Amino acid sequence: MYFMIIAQVIGLIGMVFGILAFQCKKSENIVKVRLMSEAIFSIHYLMLGAYTGAIMNWVGCIRNFCFNRNNKKGKNNNPYIVLFCLVFIISGSISWESSISIFPILSKVITTYAYSLTNAKKLRFLTIPSSIGWLIYNLMCHSLSGVLTEIFCLTSIAIAIYRFNLLKKGNDD
Repeated sequence: MYFMIIAQVIGLIGMVFGILAFQCKKSENIVKVRLMSEAIFSIHYLMLGAYTGAIMNWVGCIRNFCFNRNNKKGKNNNPYIVLFCLVFIISGSISWESSISIFPILSKVITTYAYSLTNAKKLRFLTIPSSIGWLIYNLMCHSLSGVLTEIFCLTSIAIAIYRFNLLKKGNDD
């Protein structure tokens, strides 16, 4: 029981980074903050025995690092998109728990394309189906902090879309 409480607390720390990410104006900063969230959530899922979620998040950290590095240098992310989609599918197949494993795999494939973009508006919109996939996975593997994270992330995305796109307060890339 104590171990499960620690796992949920670690997930709550990851949640804070996950929520804050979508309030960033630039896609580069969104991806940086999401990297921290994914690193923390990989530990959370490992502690819950949700191995597909843990592996998807570890690979996601590497992907986010590569995308940020390429975006800073103005390089094309297309080779990375294909590479990481394949890595997510292969590693998801290896760590397959049950049919619920399809949700984090598909979610990571979607965000692989989304995080390769330099347009924060498109990144936010493409992250919505990913968050819904993670919400389902979190419900199935009893990750209370994961469920809360996705609810708050979806809310944060909606607020950011309102702030940066509907009110036109910020210059989205």
